[in-house]
Amino acid sequence: MLRQAIYVTQGRMRELEPLLEEHRQQTALRMAFMFNRLQQLAEDMRRIYTLSQRKQYQFRMFYQLTWHTHVVRKYLDVLYTVEHVIRTHAAFVEPLKMELEKMGMAVDG
Repeated sequence: MLRQAIYVTQGRMRELEPLLEEHRQQTALRMAFMFNRLQQLAEDMRRIYTLSQRKQYQFRMFYQLTWHTHVVRKYLDVLYTVEHVIRTHAAFVEPLKMELEKMGMAVDG
């Protein structure tokens, strides 16, 4: 049963790859992917925090440090993802600003 699920998922990935390649350069798709990733990271961090609070007296300090390490890794992923979102946004907005300036329209910021 597990093998069947793996094969079905592989088949779906093969069907999805051409579609992703076609839209890879679209900023909206990339931004949606990054915001979804941020949402997943925040949810993971909440789960780890909740687990560590519920089990803080049942497990040894080693487990607490392990959970803390996982949260720090996820926090760094959040920072890098936010920086990437900012760079992607700037790269998307800059050509628009130049186009508006060519048309003689005022641009703020």
